Amino acid sequence: MSLSLFVTRKEESMKRISLAAALLIFTSFAGYAQQAPCERVADVKTTSAYTMLTLRKTAIEAELKEMLSSYTSDFPAVRNKQIELDTLKRELKLMAASNKAALPKLTEAYGALVLQRVKLATEMQALSLEYTSNHPTVRLKMVELNLLEHEIVKTLR
Repeated sequence: MSLSLFVTRKEESMKRISLAAALLIFTSFAGYAQQAPCERVADVKTTSAYTMLTLRKTAIEAELKEMLSSYTSDFPAVRNKQIELDTLKRELKLMAASNKAALPKLTEAYGALVLQRVKLATEMQALSLEYTSNHPTVRLKMVELNLLEHEIVKTLR
């Protein structure tokens, strides 16, 4: 094997090692940059989760107002929208009562879980108006809601 071929292969190996090291460093920084920053908030109303719930509440209020211009409050879609609004208001009150130590945990992920809980609770209330608690759909929603509750509790630990 000639000396120039050996040097070329060694240079290639060094380039590969350098490239691998650079890639490793880049991915570690990219992974770090993708992590959600720890929220430092003093007021619950400035958290991501509270903001998400407030935005949804505003949208529901607008939809409900529009629906009430055409239908009565007894109309099923209007009733379901009102149930969702009431459930969301309850969640906002619960969140507002959170202690200061829990505020950094009220992230977008937590907000998404709470919005899903609102959706499931609304569906449960609507289903309970039509079916008994033994109906398979009601039981499935209850299991889903219980599992979601467990995940929310784990998130706040």
